[in-house]
Amino acid sequence: MEISLKKDSAKIVQPILAIRISENDPAREQIEQRLRTMPIADLQEVYWHSRLAAAACRRERNMPGLFDYVRGCKTIQRIAHERGKVLSLARK
Repeated sequence: MEISLKKDSAKIVQPILAIRISENDPAREQIEQRLRTMPIADLQEVYWHSRLAAAACRRERNMPGLFDYVRGCKTIQRIAHERGKVLSLARK
């Protein structure tokens, strides 16, 4: 999955693998807006990458990182729910 960003009239393509949102993240509104524009299949993919990143943080006992990735997962779930979709726990 790729996100297109414009900078100085040049197109920059940036892959997004996982969403990590800190507790008082000033960029949260922009993150949520970008997530709302994604197709549901892409949301599912970002959700899974975020879950995997959270699991890695848990194994490493990196609790602040774990909380940030879980917050990202919950945000993705909320946005999917706004569309009437439920993200599958089983990866397809």
